[in-house]
Amino acid sequence: AARALVRLAGAEVASPDEMLLAVRAITYLCDAMPRAADAVVRHGLLPVLCSRLLAIEYLDVAEQ
Repeated sequence: AARALVRLAGAEVASPDEMLLAVRAITYLCDAMPRAADAVVRHGLLPVLCSRLLAIEYLDVAEQ
């Protein structure tokens, strides 16, 4: 599940809504299961998240 969510969050062809939902799902997953944070980081979440946070067009993701 973590790999698929990271892939959706980082997909260039994903709609902004899909990306936002993936980031929200990752947030909820890590809140409910703190050990899941390790899995999403191992699957490359940090570079994806940093690139999304630096892009002004993804303000909803930054707020999440």
